[in-house]
Amino acid sequence: MATFKCPDCKNQVSDQATSCPKCGRPFSREESHRLASDGAFFRKLSFGTIIVGVMAWIIISFVSPSSTKAPPVNLEGDPLEAFVMSQFYVEQNLKAPRSAKFPLYDKSMAAKTDYRVWVIRSHVDSQNSCGAMIRTRYKAVMEYLGEEGKWELRGLEFY
Repeated sequence: MATFKCPDCKNQVSDQATSCPKCGRPFSREESHRLASDGAFFRKLSFGTIIVGVMAWIIISFVSPSSTKAPPVNLEGDPLEAFVMSQFYVEQNLKAPRSAKFPLYDKSMAAKTDYRVWVIRSHVDSQNSCGAMIRTRYKAVMEYLGEEGKWELRGLEFY
């Protein structure tokens, strides 16, 4: 027994029914069989489309080159990372670390001095012990420790 949707009310109707049980629209035997077979065709078509799509995805995933290559390792560190990591050490030396406001990164703030060593020159706005916001300039010397992605502070000066 096949079913189809009534064209008027969209209710499911059996192909054996002579009228829609919801809205009462009459159907001839030929019309109900035609509507039921049209719905079956589209259901088969959509199921077939899904199967073809899944098979295409499987084939493409096996044929396409693998994207599991490891990204290139940066052995010298990144100036933006050095800038962000220096902020951690600066905050540890402030009276009110939660009030710290750092500027946005600019390429002129970081300079590479040696292999894996970056000098960061920037400022921080933070509250002093009286609660007033003050700007303090600093120079942090940061060393990148290699593949672990760790940074070490070599020196920190406030001026």
